[in-house]
Amino acid sequence: MDPDIALASMASLRHGLLTRTDAVVAGLTPRQIERRVLTNRWRRVHRGVYAVAGSPRTVEQDLLAGCMATDGAASHRAGMTLWDVEPDVHRADISVCRTRAPYFEGIVLHRSGDLHPDHLTERRGVPVTNPLRTLADIGAVSPRWCVQRFLEQGLARRLFSGTSVVGVRWELSRQGRSGLGALEWAIDRAGLHLGVVESVLEAAFARLCITYDLPAPELQHEVVVGGRRRRIDAAWPGPMVAVEVDGFASRIDRGRFQDDRTRQNALVQAGWTVIRFTWDDVMRRPHHVATTILKVLGRETHRGGG
Repeated sequence: MDPDIALASMASLRHGLLTRTDAVVAGLTPRQIERRVLTNRWRRVHRGVYAVAGSPRTVEQDLLAGCMATDGAASHRAGMTLWDVEPDVHRADISVCRTRAPYFEGIVLHRSGDLHPDHLTERRGVPVTNPLRTLADIGAVSPRWCVQRFLEQGLARRLFSGTSVVGVRWELSRQGRSGLGALEWAIDRAGLHLGVVESVLEAAFARLCITYDLPAPELQHEVVVGGRRRRIDAAWPGPMVAVEVDGFASRIDRGRFQDDRTRQNALVQAGWTVIRFTWDDVMRRPHHVATTILKVLGRETHRGGG
């Protein structure tokens, strides 16, 4: 087979990219490789990495080229980009599992001694650290609000669980890794010590409880009412006070809207006091939310005690 046809087919599966090794295996000599670069049939991206003429230059191509040049994986801010948390942030952060690696222009190289195969995956055709490892790395190169955003969106999209985040924080703290302060701050802000947080809105509500020094609720508290197992967004089981926070999805999904109301009626019939708050309440009127909860908790605690 014509080597150019074989190489073009290979490049089509890798964002238009080839390596020098690919070309040699296909039968090209060093002089023939250089000739293709000089005649603009190939564009040299990094040493030993080429883009076929006509292939679009994309974020994925740039990151994959960096991975191919270093035998590494996209990570840190590049990981945030690939996991669609910060799609407009383009930084060619590449992690390699060795302490020494050559310098490549345009690549921010991170040399890691604890980068294991189970930390890696692939997204959009690019090797990348998995979401949990990406979260653990971000604090070393980005402000803590970036860590918080990745944490909250990762929880909302179920890229990882609250339990796994707390676990990785504990594991890394034993290793003395840098950037842990930002991760610990984000975990505290998300209220993960209160329980498993399943959405950005619930994470914000957990932070509200901490900020206003409310008694710690049980998040995603399970109860059986009306013969069915139900979960309450936030509950104080003693005084039987339940808080439900409504995101935008519950407004447009008729099935979910109906189920929410059926669940609320069942809880009320079982003796629970149910308070509902919206996204705007939690995000824009946190003082109102906290005051309302404290009033209801005080009333129900007094009623239960007397």
